[in-house]
Amino acid sequence: MKKSVRRALIIVMAMMCCLLVTVPVSAAKKPSMKTVTRTYRKFLKKHIWNSSRYTSQGETTDTLVDINKDGVPELVVQYPNGNKYGVVVYTYKKGKVVRMTSKKGYIGISSVRQQKGKKYLVLQWTQSRQSTGYDVYQMKGTKLKLVYRYTYKYESLSEFNQGGYAYIPRKNGKYIGYNNYDKFERSLRDCRYQDYEDWMDFCY
Repeated sequence: MKKSVRRALIIVMAMMCCLLVTVPVSAAKKPSMKTVTRTYRKFLKKHIWNSSRYTSQGETTDTLVDINKDGVPELVVQYPNGNKYGVVVYTYKKGKVVRMTSKKGYIGISSVRQQKGKKYLVLQWTQSRQSTGYDVYQMKGTKLKLVYRYTYKYESLSEFNQGGYAYIPRKNGKYIGYNNYDKFERSLRDCRYQDYEDWMDFCY
């Protein structure tokens, strides 16, 4: 009798352990778009719009981009920096605005874009009439990593055993051909202006 009771207790305890192991932990609730945009706006007012570091030479351009497609957009701030431009990117994490990366030295940034079907941030830039391109970033946690740089630069054809100059399309420094460069550009989409917020663009 005692053995039967002991066996039954062991079975019950084993079942309880299984239940404890298999019960899923509820995922953290995703913040609403209203909450995220309100937090970004407060941050911009306090740290960007009223800072001479970012606005002494002109207004900033602020764009929301959901880089990793998790439903929570990141904030991209473009600001004039002498005759060049700087870019600062932030993300929203546990109710706070977290800085992801900061880049300087762009001669001109014409747009913030995304690539269809990819979890990338794409910055289109222009250095001169003879040099344009795109920097493509991937989000790793709360960091951004530059994975590709596309360039379209007017340069010598000596690499191809030809004379003269022409615009050469490259990816990370390697020649990729005009068709591949055009294919990449066709895969990009612009950010759209949102009427419900007068201070930002939104890529989605």
